[in-house]
Amino acid sequence: MKDRSGPRPPKVDLASLQKTAFRHLQRYAATSEQLRRVLDRSLQRAMHRTEDPDARPDPEQVRADIAVVVARMAELGMVDDRKLAFSLARELMRAGSSVPLVRMKLRSKGVPGDLLDEAILAAQETSRDAGIDPDLAAAAAYARRRRLGPFRRSPEERAERRQKDLAALARRGFGYGVATRVIDVDDAAELPQPAW
Repeated sequence: MKDRSGPRPPKVDLASLQKTAFRHLQRYAATSEQLRRVLDRSLQRAMHRTEDPDARPDPEQVRADIAVVVARMAELGMVDDRKLAFSLARELMRAGSSVPLVRMKLRSKGVPGDLLDEAILAAQETSRDAGIDPDLAAAAAYARRRRLGPFRRSPEERAERRQKDLAALARRGFGYGVATRVIDVDDAAELPQPAW
């Protein structure tokens, strides 16, 4: 009978990495970089939990296996950086995120720079094609959602909270010109509706 003094260290061979990737992608949409990070955490856990240095997995081999698994998931269509970047850019702008904020969020998900720019431009083009300023539409969407400026209940409350409303839009990455256009508009109906 084998002596088991503690929990077995997690396996990080090709099969277990594929299993982890499938399980993660069934629950979450992920970029190639996000999936690589998830699988790399499996390696880090195995290295941390294995006390015997001879029993630790070879990090170089595991990283090579991770690259194989990520490529395989992309080949199967389970990971599509382009599709996810375009979808997230549209969704974030529809929710009222400024271009700098969208750029930051996509970059944090591991979207490469050229694809990131392409996704943002595509999301903005939809608005421009409809004759709408995309930054103004995104700021208006955020103000509508947070009940800022013209979406406040009373003119007194609106006047009293003007500076705080401008600051809220500035924190979301909108410039002063766009923020004042949204906050100071007379009628909320004059603000553009997002075309995304």
